[in-house]
Amino acid sequence: MCDEIREMDEQIPIAFTTTSTDHTLESYRLSVLKYLEKSVRQKDGNDLLRLVQMQKENIPRLVIQQNGKARKIPLSDYWPNEDAVREMLSAQKDMRIPLAPRLD
Repeated sequence: MCDEIREMDEQIPIAFTTTSTDHTLESYRLSVLKYLEKSVRQKDGNDLLRLVQMQKENIPRLVIQQNGKARKIPLSDYWPNEDAVREMLSAQKDMRIPLAPRLD
């Protein structure tokens, strides 16, 4: 199941909770954020939530300043469209790249 989740979203935080260490190697292969052995303590849960928050805060973002407010948009939500790439290459002195929302 974890393979399918990774195929849909490579960035989503995943944690394993189990009574066995049988899946430890698989958790590393799938870039699982945390591997917790049961019984999970409150501290373990809090540590996991802190890791998720740190991971979320550190993803690359596009910051747009608009009306004195900053909007932080994950770069994974946007990609340069073909016209934007042409515009960037033809006007290298102005490196602004218009972005279009991802369609997938």
